[in-house]
Amino acid sequence: MQQAGTSTTGNAGGDKKTPDQGSAQQSEGAGGQNETLGLYPDLTNLKGEWEIVSVEGDGDFQWQARKAGDRIYIPIVSLQAGADQTLYRPHYTISPLKTPKEVDVTSWLDNLFVTQHGLYQLEGDKLTLCMAPYQEPRPKQFATVPGKSTLFVLKRIASQDELAERPFGPVFERVLTDPQSVRERAALNLGSSEFIALPAGIELKTRNDSPGYREALNWTRVNQMDLVTSITLAANGRISRALLGADLLVIPVANEQWDKATSRDVVLQLNRAIQEFGFISEAPELTTDGTLPATFFIQTRNNLNGILQITGFTGNPRGVKIRYKLVQNAGSKTAAAPSPTSDASTKAPDVGARAADLQARLVAAEQIMSFSERDKALAIIAQDAARDGDATIAHRALDKITAFTARDAAALEAARALAKAGQRADAIELAKMITSFVERDKALKELAQ
Repeated sequence: MQQAGTSTTGNAGGDKKTPDQGSAQQSEGAGGQNETLGLYPDLTNLKGEWEIVSVEGDGDFQWQARKAGDRIYIPIVSLQAGADQTLYRPHYTISPLKTPKEVDVTSWLDNLFVTQHGLYQLEGDKLTLCMAPYQEPRPKQFATVPGKSTLFVLKRIASQDELAERPFGPVFERVLTDPQSVRERAALNLGSSEFIALPAGIELKTRNDSPGYREALNWTRVNQMDLVTSITLAANGRISRALLGADLLVIPVANEQWDKATSRDVVLQLNRAIQEFGFISEAPELTTDGTLPATFFIQTRNNLNGILQITGFTGNPRGVKIRYKLVQNAGSKTAAAPSPTSDASTKAPDVGARAADLQARLVAAEQIMSFSERDKALAIIAQDAARDGDATIAHRALDKITAFTARDAAALEAARALAKAGQRADAIELAKMITSFVERDKALKELAQ
């Protein structure tokens, strides 16, 4: 399995070293990394998750127009441009001894490393950034100049260590199918657990010199896909089933880690791998030697960490069975986590039987091969579950509907049913699943009254 190797990207930022960067290199040579971190606490203190409190200016940062409320994760901070440079993970190069302090933020965009120059000021849990747009010179002071600089004020959500102390979200079970037979379920976004049809002619390979490799990889980035099925038929008739991760950090681990590993174990080991390896493979292969399950720690390009298992294979259509769980980000709520009020064991016997019946119907619906018919069955189950006040089954059914329009309509009706049943908080969570901004606002407005 190809995962990571030595970076050949060189100096991503293209700037010369500053005097404090040179002294940091000498310090590492004499006293090691711990001494460097002691001399330059910003190397540690900048890492973690931040929320933008205010924006003055164009808001251009990391190739996006940022606004208040957006969150930014800072995973890698160094004193030397190119040090620990990791593909598809933002890299912050700082000069903490200058006045004002300087920062260069390098990101991967359209097959190029792009760097924004700026200034920073760190005061406890408050971070102030003054950033120039890409290819513009560094600002001289903390001030907003149209087209030249934007001023951001951020507050800390969690430090890097605190990010590891979080629960896992729900366990998702999916089957990724052979794109030669069912292209609609051949590519998966791990964050949303949603499939998207793999276009004809798009085929991701592990070798970056394969025909169409770059086109396929760019397609996964534009469409935010993390996993793609790779099923090949050898000349001897042997079928090879695997998954390819798009910009996915993959670490194979012992199967016992599925139950044993804490979120802290997962996050720390993945972060350690980022620091130790020069870059993340663009298309690592997740496969098994024949022993099932096969277990991996994973990190997506959007910094979602978790555990994934290949649990089996299907024959008609050919596919790869997986289950996975992700570490919850700060401020997020486990979408499908059972609540005490919806647990079948706490309900009266007749209600418990009804919940068991809904669960059986859900299992049956999941096996329907026709996408449209499966979506119809799941929508009915979601609405029936909501009428019974079973938010857990309703959420699970909605989550498995593949068509956005069908799911939005079903989520709206299920949310209304839950609200009528006196479960407004659960209804709001279902309404948040609606992907259409117009329909979601409409639903939330109803629930707010």
